[in-house]
Amino acid sequence: MSLEFIWINKFKCFQGNPFGFNLTGRFIISFDGKNLKIEENDNYLSHPQYLFGCDSPVTDCSILVGGNGSGKTSIFSLIFNAFINGSIDGNDTKYLILFLDKNKKWLCKTNVEINVENNPIQIINNSFSISNRIASIYYSPLFSTEHPLNEVLNNDTQFDISTTRLLCDDIKEFDNEAFSTTCKNSQVTGHKRIDTKRIITFLYKCEKDDCFQPIKECLKDFYPKSIIIQPREPSDFFKAEYKDLKTKNNQITNLLDFFKSSVRSLHEKICASLLIEFITAHYKPDNGNDFGFSKKTSARIDELIKSKKNFTSAVSHFFNALAKDIKDLGFSDNSFNIKAIISFINYTQNICREYDNNCYLIFKGDKLGSLLEIYHKYTETQPIKDYLELFLAPHISSGEYCQLSLFSRLYCLFSEQAAKLEKMDIILCLDEIETTMHPLLQKKAVYQVIDFLDKLLRNLKINAQCHIIFSTHSPLLLSDFQWKNVVRLNKGEYIKNDMKTFASNIYDLYKDSFFFKDGAIGEFATRLIKKAIETKEESAASEIVVNEIADYVLHIMVKENIKKTEAAKNGIMSVFKFENLLYFKE
Repeated sequence: MSLEFIWINKFKCFQGNPFGFNLTGRFIISFDGKNLKIEENDNYLSHPQYLFGCDSPVTDCSILVGGNGSGKTSIFSLIFNAFINGSIDGNDTKYLILFLDKNKKWLCKTNVEINVENNPIQIINNSFSISNRIASIYYSPLFSTEHPLNEVLNNDTQFDISTTRLLCDDIKEFDNEAFSTTCKNSQVTGHKRIDTKRIITFLYKCEKDDCFQPIKECLKDFYPKSIIIQPREPSDFFKAEYKDLKTKNNQITNLLDFFKSSVRSLHEKICASLLIEFITAHYKPDNGNDFGFSKKTSARIDELIKSKKNFTSAVSHFFNALAKDIKDLGFSDNSFNIKAIISFINYTQNICREYDNNCYLIFKGDKLGSLLEIYHKYTETQPIKDYLELFLAPHISSGEYCQLSLFSRLYCLFSEQAAKLEKMDIILCLDEIETTMHPLLQKKAVYQVIDFLDKLLRNLKINAQCHIIFSTHSPLLLSDFQWKNVVRLNKGEYIKNDMKTFASNIYDLYKDSFFFKDGAIGEFATRLIKKAIETKEESAASEIVVNEIADYVLHIMVKENIKKTEAAKNGIMSVFKFENLLYFKE
């Protein structure tokens, strides 16, 4: 299945002449606003299926390139708005979107009348009928206040797993659960908790399910070699997020003061964090009869504060006594998971003996699997779950984290929606996934995404076909695409360009696809060299600048031109033009 062709007239930043573009090159398609012509391209090759097999669920990959504000994200918005929902912004907008399903039948979503010259086309004006055939997924690692899909998701076959959307959705999930007051005051904390939950769930599957070993192999460049637990410092309990608790209950203030004076070791910090998560999660100031702060519970807190035992023993005694109180009050011990908390305290005490001089626990090698097992074991124990999701952190860079988070989101989505997606085709829109990635990770990103989806869809037995559409500012991503699968945009216009991109060098890609016309060095360096050239007479400063130029050809050209008064009139740009540099280098 593939999204083959889009034609646009007056949509968002595209206010110039109408234009159409092919996304795969499987067909040569043209549309003049009325007449639609489709010709098959005998020389087309699906790169994903050539590499991963003709039965690969990933059938095609396309890429949108261009500068900021060029319209890449607007294309995604059009796909979600018009193709799926059948509604778009602006009465003047005209569009045509052409899709080839896995049965090789043409589907067309449009709001203009068309004449088709050769192929039979099914015109679909009923959004429901097309949404039953196509699932669309949007991802972006960026947070944006002007999210392209803000008002779009109107049915259950559209999925927005972007950071912007999940930040909002995760907060809703976060607020619906009985998370502690310490967490609820931060939207970012809520999103981080849920995102950590997705990542740990995914990693646990990779560690424990032998069938997932091929998928784990896809992650080898950014699979966490270790995961750390960073305990909260006692001083953190006195931050603004605890203000409400302190003002509502003097006992909480006394408890926090007790933490400040008593908590020193790594394990004591973990115990203190668990205790505050437990108390704030169950504290009910308006209901003195409930377990929250019954007289017995208040007495246990006072007993803890006045205890002469070491801190860990005092906390263990508190929870053991609490378990007895709960039983006496007629509650089930399991309803508050007291035994699980005591078990976790004992477990971490043994581990902390190895790390007591550190400020965090680190799990790597075999212990990484045991930590994931512990998380899975205590999933239903709220204070421990709260604590782990807050303070677990994969020990990887921000770029590696974004890639791992993307794959975790896709895994959770596909595993949850497997039955529904089995009957559909999939359009996956990946918006600037290279953000925060090191160039070495960018270089592998396209392959890793295709490899991961190929293995994931096969593993989950989802018999769907997937067309991935990337957008990017990275020439490293662009070099993985044949030119017929590239859509070049610039300032709200489509740029027709037949220059080849597949396996091209970065220098050419910057020039031809990212519209670099004045060289590929930084603006600061450009202005320094320009000043050195425009200096009327040679100086020590200009000589230092010229001698620092690393590019040999540019160094010679500047050195020769610096003595010529004509260079001062023409400016540095004649020296920096790509055409000149390429000519001299060749």
